[in-house]
Parts: sequence; C-alpha cells; structure tokens
Amino acid sequence: GTPPFETVGGRTISYEELMKFIVFRNLTIYLPSWLPHDFSLTAIWARDSSHGLEFPLIIVYSRGNVTDYRAREDNLVMEVMKASPAPLKQYIEDGATPIYDANGKLIGVLLRDAYCPTCTSRKTLSLAMVRIDGLDYLISFRDTSTLLKIVHSMKQLSIKQLLS
Repeated sequence: GTPPFETVGGRTISYEELMKFIVFRNLTIYLPSWLPHDFSLTAIWARDSSHGLEFPLIIVYSRGNVTDYRAREDNLVMEVMKASPAPLKQYIEDGATPIYDANGKLIGVLLRDAYCPTCTSRKTLSLAMVRIDGLDYLISFRDTSTLLKIVHSMKQLSIKQLLS
C-alpha cells in the first residue's frame, strides 16, 4: 500500500500557513465555493521538507471534525499537486469522462470507479482530476453528481482572501 503521508514529512498546517505557501510560490489556487450540507474545511496537509512546505497539499472537508486524509468514504478529500505531463485527452481515451467548464473548455476528467486503497467499506470512489493553472486537483467523493457539483463550484482564492 501507499506509505502514510507522515513518513514523507506530511503534517497538518494552518490556513495561514497555506496562504503564505500560496503567496510565496505565486500560485493560483482554486477551492470549492459550494460544499455538501454540513461539510466544512477540517484539515490541510502539506509536505514539510528542509526547503519549507511542498506539494502535495491534501485538503480535507468533513461533516465532523475528521482530519484524516485516508478516511475518504465519508469525506471530501482534495489532493493538489503540480500538473502531470499526461494530457487530459489521454485519460479520456482510457475511458475517463471529460469534464467541461461553463464555456465548454475541458478542465478535467471523471473516474467513476477509482480504486481507493485507504477505504474500508468500499473498494472504489468517484474521483475527479481537475487541471487549472498548472496544478492538478484530485478530488474524491462517494457520490458522483455531488462531486461534479463541487468541481463546478471551484473558484480562485482571491488575494484579498489571502491577506485578510
């Protein structure tokens, strides 16, 4: 299986640390502006190395106070990393469903039955891979239509929010 994130320096970081990371690296980050009922942001994980914070970021949204990124069944887990060189069309050729934004631009792909190594009650989850501004967002959720609604609600974090 995949080694726990902690073994590679993963730790939870504060919202402020996330903002500093984004500003320092001059990144444009997109987060959902709509969440399912009772869901809120409960944890942000990042890799802490000798060079400071690094990708991947793992953002956990949950109903309770769940902070464990492995608990994917009941939570919304979003992994953010530098975009992979593989073109989105390649995933579509391999059977993934294309995801288009409101203007008809291809922004990602949907895998309805992505293998979930850390799930206990099920083997697969819906996974969306969204590619915006040089970053890939791997977002998993148990319900496909809700996941797509979350993806379509993604908005850029404004610098105003970053500095407030």
